[in-house]
Amino acid sequence: MKALLLSLSLTCCAVDGASAQTATTPVTPITAPAPDYSNYSLMLVSPVLNGGAVVLMHNPVGGKIEYVAVNSTKDAMAAGYVPVRAQELGDLIGSLKAENDRLTAENDTLKKQATAAPQPAAELPTAAETLTRIRAQQAAEHAAEKQERRQQMAQAWLMLQAAHPYQPPQLPDPNAGRLKTNCTSTQTGNTVNTNCN
Repeated sequence: MKALLLSLSLTCCAVDGASAQTATTPVTPITAPAPDYSNYSLMLVSPVLNGGAVVLMHNPVGGKIEYVAVNSTKDAMAAGYVPVRAQELGDLIGSLKAENDRLTAENDTLKKQATAAPQPAAELPTAAETLTRIRAQQAAEHAAEKQERRQQMAQAWLMLQAAHPYQPPQLPDPNAGRLKTNCTSTQTGNTVNTNCN
């Protein structure tokens, strides 16, 4: 950064010196169009002598911005890295400035609203009112929990009934295990007579 400022100040001094000389001799102005720097990449040079330089580049994996050494930019570009353009940084700075302006205006509006009309202090409830409100809320919560448990139990019972419907018990057949014969019994006093055909 210091090197950049130094080179900028030297350039300005050279321009001032050149303008002093041109004041005496007329020079025809050059009408070349100003270069468009929007597609240029930025290189950050270390202020330390032989400290190196880096280029800001988009990493294709993860989309993060990384510093890539200048001597490695060719390999990085072959790997899919893309240099950050001056236009991108200009757009980012512009959007940050616009956001800062918007927040400053919003902050000023809120300050004006706060100082314009002081809000009346709300009356605080008494301890008895607070205690009554808390107890009522706890009672309502307890009743709601109790009702929810009842509904869950009824739902579980209905699900069990649907899964296992009621089947009446089957009575054993009284003739099971007997021979199928046509027998009749008659009783005369204490005597029983059985007649089987």
